[in-house]
Amino acid sequence: FIGFKCDLLLEDAAGDPLKKAELINDIADTIAEIPDPIKRSVYTDVVSAKFRVDQDLIFARIGKTRREQTRQQGPSRRPESAPDPEPGEQEAQAPSQSAVRDENDILAPCERELLGFILAYGNRTLEFETDSEFYSPDGNQTVAEFIDDAMASDGAEFAIPAYRDTYNAYFALYDEGYDQDVIIRQLLSGEDRRIASVVADLSQQHYQLTVKNFEAALTTRESWLVSYVPRAILVYQEHKMDAKLLTLKRSLKTADDEEQVRLLDEMGKINTFKRKIKIKLGREK
Repeated sequence: FIGFKCDLLLEDAAGDPLKKAELINDIADTIAEIPDPIKRSVYTDVVSAKFRVDQDLIFARIGKTRREQTRQQGPSRRPESAPDPEPGEQEAQAPSQSAVRDENDILAPCERELLGFILAYGNRTLEFETDSEFYSPDGNQTVAEFIDDAMASDGAEFAIPAYRDTYNAYFALYDEGYDQDVIIRQLLSGEDRRIASVVADLSQQHYQLTVKNFEAALTTRESWLVSYVPRAILVYQEHKMDAKLLTLKRSLKTADDEEQVRLLDEMGKINTFKRKIKIKLGREK
């Protein structure tokens, strides 16, 4: 269907950049409906090649659309069409509770850090220098927008339910145009007391820690944010790779020879990506 849609509408959009952009967004929204992340990735490759558009831009649109769908559905809502699992099916498909707990232990500090930046400084503008890889001639982003775009381009969402729900609740209000102070007040006074507790804990605590850090570094708050918000995203990506490696290592124990080769190949690719992140973080040369 997606291939047919591309071929059918591509002729209509030929020579019209605006129509072409609208078409790509429309197809990306269609891909976002696919529940399987591997299939989404494959279709993204196809669309990227057909329209000669950077994959990251398509992934960003897909991630944004899926998050909007999640916010509209509410937290942890199962699709009504999804059948109840057969006896034993859930246990066979899902990782063990200990595996999930270990992965969450890896990701929790990073998600807490990113959410803390959003709750304490979401409306602050990141003013990157023109020689920065994050500089955009189209204008500067806020801390919230920068983190949200990074998450969307990676097709990621927080693993910790309380942090994920707080993130979605924040951006539901942010996207409606509310000021930072109004958003924080609404989250604190909202019906979901778990979200209110997270906001109360992180917004003030992260603000105090950040003030101490940039004062100790003898720099302005804006300069400190420009440096540490991108760094926090890189650390999060690194920890995501660690969580993925942990899952793959567990899978190796029960995999046959052919599957082990595939898993080891995937682990090699992840370690290569991790090394690139460490170089950016200054941990390796």
